[in-house]
Amino acid sequence: YNRLSDVLLRLRNPELARGYSERALAVARTQTPALPPGPITGRESEAARDLSVSIEKLGDVLRNLNDGPGARALYAESLDLRELLVAGDPDNVQARRDLGVSLGKLGGVILSDPDKEQALA
Repeated sequence: YNRLSDVLLRLRNPELARGYSERALAVARTQTPALPPGPITGRESEAARDLSVSIEKLGDVLRNLNDGPGARALYAESLDLRELLVAGDPDNVQARRDLGVSLGKLGGVILSDPDKEQALA
């Protein structure tokens, strides 16, 4: 579903992409075990990363639909997961790269908000 959503975004059809992103996120949420508080390690890492990707991709769709607050909330949720993944495995290059991507996307949506002060609150 995420790949179909990506293709539809490239074809400039975010409305249709949204449905596929929402399906991908629903699947990822059902396949992710309840995560204990604190750093994410072990078997939960892969499911948590997949969940963070699906959350971020729906954020991308909402940003394309000019829903800055919705995108910002999803980017922040993805960022939270990725911070826990890095805390659980600080030497994991992919996890650190994902964290950087999340920071960039969240920063970008905040910078594009006409009311930056409110967006930072």
